[in-house]
Amino acid sequence: MMAVFISYSHTDKDVADNITALLDELDVPYFRDIKEIEWGDAITSKVREGLKNATAVIVIISPYKEDKKL
Repeated sequence: MMAVFISYSHTDKDVADNITALLDELDVPYFRDIKEIEWGDAITSKVREGLKNATAVIVIISPYKEDKKL
């Protein structure tokens, strides 16, 4: 069973990496897309399952940065 569900934008991958490294050190189980979802999996079902089994949720929020390179 997953204990922590991690929600983040892939632009915040470095932050998510730091958090999951700490969770790994503490042996805290967690759901993270790149860890739990594989090619061909039903993404929506996997996310629902991860949320259903979570006892805590970490949401990583960062300011929106518009890419001005067009």
